[in-house]
Amino acid sequence: MASWVIRPMLPGDCVEMFQLHVAAIQAIDDSFYTKDIRDSWAFGLTPEGYIDAKNDGGDFEVALTDSGQIIAFCSIKNGEVSGLFVHPKHQGMGVGKAMYVSGEIRALNQNPNATLLPLSASLCAVSFYERLGYKEVRRVARKSRGGLMMEVSEMEKPL
Repeated sequence: MASWVIRPMLPGDCVEMFQLHVAAIQAIDDSFYTKDIRDSWAFGLTPEGYIDAKNDGGDFEVALTDSGQIIAFCSIKNGEVSGLFVHPKHQGMGVGKAMYVSGEIRALNQNPNATLLPLSASLCAVSFYERLGYKEVRRVARKSRGGLMMEVSEMEKPL
C-alpha cells in the first residue's frame, strides 16, 4: 500500500525538491546519459528556481512519506506534464505513476478540450510513459541548462 501523500508544493519544499531533482538526474544510468550530460542537465538548478517556475505558470505537486520527506514531484505547465522526478530510493514503488495520474488530471483541467497530451521525456523515462499510454513521436536533441546537447523523446498520448 502507498506510504506517501500527494499535496501542492509549498515554498518551504524547494530545498528538498532541488536535492531530489539533482539526485534523480545523477542516478540515471550511463547507458542513457553520460556523467557530463547529467552534470549539464543539473547545472544551474537552485531551490529558488521552483518558486520562479511556479510564478511563471507552473503547477507543482509533491509526494511526501509519512515522516514528511519529499520523495517525488510533478510539474504541469500549459496543459502538459513538464517535469516528473522521483528520488532514486523510491523509484519502482508506484509513486511516479501516482504523481503522473494526479498531474494528468491537472493538465486536463488546464486544457479541457485537449485531444492529445504531449510531453518531452528523458530517454530513461520513455518506457515509463509508454506504460501510461504514450507513444514516441520522435527523438530530438535539446540544449541542457549547462549547454550540452542531450537527446530527448517527444511523446504524446491520445485522449
